[in-house]
Amino acid sequence: VIREYLNNLNEWSLKINDDFIYEELSIINHNLNPITKAITVLEGRLPLVVRLTIVGDLRVDIKLEQFKTKFNIFLDENPAYNDLQDLANSEET
Repeated sequence: VIREYLNNLNEWSLKINDDFIYEELSIINHNLNPITKAITVLEGRLPLVVRLTIVGDLRVDIKLEQFKTKFNIFLDENPAYNDLQDLANSEET
């Protein structure tokens, strides 16, 4: 869904004449790029600890505070994420 949005952003921007809206879309695009890159990497066959490290780095690297807050809340409230972290930590030892 995010990739489709980003792919269509340039097409939509050609249809938008309002500079404010275009600027807002550019900010959104800029802040979603790290997320789509992380998704692409996570889709690969990386070890669990590496995938969780990427997600942890993403928690810090997101620049737009609204996205960062929602992403962190989502992860904090997701019991499966905590289970995966525990599993990765037990595999390391």
